[in-house]
Amino acid sequence: MRAAWLVGFLVGLAGCGDDDDGPAPDAAALADAAGPDAAADPCAAGATCRVGRGLCAPTPYCTAAAPCPNALVGVMTNATLSEPLTVPTCRTSVASRPQFDDGAPRRWTDAPTGLERAACVFRPAGSALRPLLLFMHGSGGSAATLYDTTSLRTKATTYDFGTGAGAGFVLAADQGPNSPIPNGNPPSSRHEFYYRDLASPSTNPDFRAVDRLIDDLVAEGGIDPRRIYLMGWSNGAFFSQAYGLARHATATPGGNRVAAVVAFDGANPFAAPRATTMFAGCGLEPLPQVALPVMLIHRACSIIPCDAAQAAAMTQPPGYEVAAWDTTLRTQIGARDVTNVIVAGTGATVTACTAAASCGAALAAVNHIRWPDGVADGSGIDHEGEMLDYLRAHPLP
Repeated sequence: MRAAWLVGFLVGLAGCGDDDDGPAPDAAALADAAGPDAAADPCAAGATCRVGRGLCAPTPYCTAAAPCPNALVGVMTNATLSEPLTVPTCRTSVASRPQFDDGAPRRWTDAPTGLERAACVFRPAGSALRPLLLFMHGSGGSAATLYDTTSLRTKATTYDFGTGAGAGFVLAADQGPNSPIPNGNPPSSRHEFYYRDLASPSTNPDFRAVDRLIDDLVAEGGIDPRRIYLMGWSNGAFFSQAYGLARHATATPGGNRVAAVVAFDGANPFAAPRATTMFAGCGLEPLPQVALPVMLIHRACSIIPCDAAQAAAMTQPPGYEVAAWDTTLRTQIGARDVTNVIVAGTGATVTACTAAASCGAALAAVNHIRWPDGVADGSGIDHEGEMLDYLRAHPLP
């Protein structure tokens, strides 16, 4: 059932990215985001973007008073999203996957917004210091994606990072709030990366939520602060890279830093949401200079285009091209040890992207929802080991 609604959602995504400028942002929210110098800030005058930085304010949440049309209508029963956050279930809900139940999710309230936040958390037995891996789901997904469409929960008890602590790592999955997506894609659960406050503390609610999750988990003990990693899928891959680049150089309020990131089917989180007048100047400039190790793993044909030829053939937002982002990471950002792994629909590692003429919308969407653990694509080729090996090789100095 979960795979079916993901297919429906992502086929829809493949046709999105129109040029409609959309509704104007709420003026009060813009004024709040502008801060004490609002009089000199174009955001206070109703601009959409703060030039060279990003959106003037985070995208508003879906609420009962202002519901969002559900991107998944037709494959889910509810026609609207009428809550800011859908609390996840931290257990397996499909029969084809190993059955885990990690109990009730961790829940807290984000004080500045009053929004409830939630995350699924697993800790191996024992008191030895182990790595922390944070998993970020894609648009329309859930923290429960961790259990139903990846094999990471199994590896959280079996994979050995070679630290002397024994097998296992602490695994957490943050739940993204429900909100419209400014790049033209339908409303869904997601993490915000177009509102770019990379400071610590941050005014980006999703940066703030992940900051708190990391700081609380580290403060509770049992985590090696040199080995805090992020792994993201689609929207989660974009967000993980933006957050990782911010928190590799600048610590969380609790003093923790991200050591490395693995991004599956994600690209440039610092581009403008759309190439329209409304979003002119909304890309981040200048780009940060950060030596964050990044592994880019992606399908040879996907709705996140593999190369320029695929990008030219698809209607997708700016920044949605892995090859161009790979170059930007290496040459402009100075990311360390950028590794680019291309995976075919068959699960095999390949050296080139699929020809654009052979990468149709349906195939690109189906490939995008096939997490590369060898289960969804039926290949038996599990790339999660490579992904974890990459992180293992890149602790903080």
